[in-house]
Amino acid sequence: MAATASTKIPPLLEPYLVVPPEGELVVMTSVLGASANWLVLRWVYGILNRAKRQVEEGEKGDTAVVLCSFLRDGAFWREGSGRMGLDLDSLYRSKSFTFVDGLTGLFVPDAEPSTGAGKDHVLRGSKIGEVAAGLEKAIAEVSGEDKKVVLLVDQMDAWLAMGEAGALEVLNMLGGLREKVHATVLTLSADDPLLHAQNTTLEKEHAALTLSLAHEAQTVMALRLLDTGTARDVSGVVRITGGGKGDTERGDAEYLYYVAGDGGVRVFERGA
Repeated sequence: MAATASTKIPPLLEPYLVVPPEGELVVMTSVLGASANWLVLRWVYGILNRAKRQVEEGEKGDTAVVLCSFLRDGAFWREGSGRMGLDLDSLYRSKSFTFVDGLTGLFVPDAEPSTGAGKDHVLRGSKIGEVAAGLEKAIAEVSGEDKKVVLLVDQMDAWLAMGEAGALEVLNMLGGLREKVHATVLTLSADDPLLHAQNTTLEKEHAALTLSLAHEAQTVMALRLLDTGTARDVSGVVRITGGGKGDTERGDAEYLYYVAGDGGVRVFERGA
C-alpha cells in the first residue's frame, strides 16, 4: 500500500467524524463482512478528542459521548479506543464519556461486565421502558450547562430482534431521546435479506426501522463489500450520502477502506 494505515482518523473522513450540528441524526449501515466497529471507534475519537485536550489542559470538557452497544461490551470499546490513545476511563471521570452495556445484562443476564469497575450503565431489562430509562440515566450523568452530548447507539436492531418492542415503539423512544441530546449517531445492519425480503415479522420490523431512520437522517454512511468480491488490500467501501433530510448540495462521497490487523484503517479513493 502507498500509505500506512492510521490508528486514528484517516484524513478523508476527518470532515465527517466531528460533533454533528445540533439536532442532527447520522445513520451508519453495515453488512456481514463489512463491520462498522472501526467507524464507531473513530466517531468516538473524533468527538472526544476535543474533550480530551480540554481535560489535559485542566479545563472542563464541553463535549460528551454516551455510547450504547447491544452487541459489544465495554472491554471491546476500551481496548479499541486505547489503541488510538483515548483513555475512556479518564474521560468518564471528567464526565465526558459514559458507556451503556446493552449486551451483558440482556443476553447474559447472570453475568457481570468484565470491565468498567461498576461505572458502566448495564441494561437489565429489554422492555422499551427499561431501555429508555437506562439511556436517559446515562445521558443525565454527562449532561450539563452548554454541554454538547452526542448519543451513539451501536446495533439497536439487535435489541429490536429480541421482539420486546416494535419498530414504531423504538422510533418513538429515539425521538424522545434525541430531544435530550445535541445529536445522535446510530449503526444498523443493512444486509439484503433483512431489508428486501420482508417475509417474516423480524424482516418487516427491521426494514421499517432502518428505512424510517434513513429517511429522518441528515447523513447516511453505508459500509459494504466490494462489488467484485474480496481483495487483499481492500476491506470494503464506505459511501457517504445525505439522508432523507440531508443537504443535497453537499454532494456524495465514496471511498475504499482497509482495516489492518493492528486496528489501523486506511481510507483512499479508487485508483489511489
